[in-house]
Amino acid sequence: MQGFSFIMLIAGQIHQTMLSAVKTLNNNTLSIDDLLLIARFMKMERRGDIWNLKTLGKRTQNTTADAILA
Repeated sequence: MQGFSFIMLIAGQIHQTMLSAVKTLNNNTLSIDDLLLIARFMKMERRGDIWNLKTLGKRTQNTTADAILA
């Protein structure tokens, strides 16, 4: 049962961080669910001490830019 409690703790922290991120976008049309749908086509890659965000398709780049800038 300790493993499940730990997973729920981490999931709660991720959810709270996502809520904060959505609020900082100042975009009332985006929800956490929308961001998760966009994020599934992206990945973070670390090279040395530098983190890069990579998209997994050209279609996703347009969708992401439209969603964030709207």
